[in-house]
Amino acid sequence: MRKVLLSVAVLLGICVQSIHAQSVIVNSHDLFFSGTPSGSGTGATEVSLDKTHTGLYTEGDNKTVVVSEKDAFGGNANCGVAVQGNHNTVNVAGGEIGGNAAYGLCVLGHCNIVNISAGEITGNGKCGVCIKGNNNTLRISGGAIVGNAEEGIKVLGHNNKIVLCGGKVDNNGRKGLSLLGAMNSVEVSLGGINNNGEDGVSCYGNMNALTVSGGEIVGNCENGMTVYGNCCTMTITDGKIMCNEESGVSFRGKKCTLVMSGGKILENGKRDVSLAPGIFKKTITGGEVGTFHDHLEEKVKHEKEREKEREERELRDQKRREERELRRQQRLREMELRMQEMRKERD
Repeated sequence: MRKVLLSVAVLLGICVQSIHAQSVIVNSHDLFFSGTPSGSGTGATEVSLDKTHTGLYTEGDNKTVVVSEKDAFGGNANCGVAVQGNHNTVNVAGGEIGGNAAYGLCVLGHCNIVNISAGEITGNGKCGVCIKGNNNTLRISGGAIVGNAEEGIKVLGHNNKIVLCGGKVDNNGRKGLSLLGAMNSVEVSLGGINNNGEDGVSCYGNMNALTVSGGEIVGNCENGMTVYGNCCTMTITDGKIMCNEESGVSFRGKKCTLVMSGGKILENGKRDVSLAPGIFKKTITGGEVGTFHDHLEEKVKHEKEREKEREERELRDQKRREERELRRQQRLREMELRMQEMRKERD
């Protein structure tokens, strides 16, 4: 009897482990996401979750959440889809997440994977997609993140990876993509980040890496891509960064690096590339770049111009001194001649 009970216990344990190991798809409408960033803009970093009034809420680790073609999560008090936990997978493969008061899709936690391959995330009161945590991956291969009131995508945290290999991030009220944190990476190979109300891509934080190997970043109301942090690297091998109202690419931080071997940065409103006056390294071996505004080069140029002006001024002053000396010597000779004539007359 004891052996039978022990065998049953072992089997129950195995069953429980297998249940915990499986991915779980949750669709709960009685939970609520009320957390919003504390204010808007780049300083908005606080996100918290409550449990009521959301379209789809999932909490826990090692789970899978799927939004499919027939799903619609809209008109909720705060968030359409909310996922809180670590090592989760979110697949948006269709449907619509729109018209929510704060976020369309919000993922909080670490080591999560978010795949967007189809569907539309639109018309939300703050961000279309908000991800907060470290070591997360967002991959967009299709679909549209359009017409959200603030950012299309907002990522808060460190060592996150954002890949745009399709789809579009267009016509959002502020940034197309806003990245806040260190050691993050952005890769754009297909698709577009176009016609957003401010920058197409804004990267805040240090030691971030941005790569453009295709796609387009076009028609944004400020810069195509802006790097505000230090020690960041941007690599451009292909793609178009064009017709943005201010700069195509703008670096505001120090000790950054721009490497360009292909692609086009052309026809932007004020300048195509703008480099801050920090210690900067640029290597351009290919591609097309229009106007290039290098603050450091301008500073060096102005210093050379001022040095040249100083040298010219010194030459003019030297010439004046020599002319004065010549006149003085001439007056002395004239006085000496007069003195000699006066002595002759006395004699």
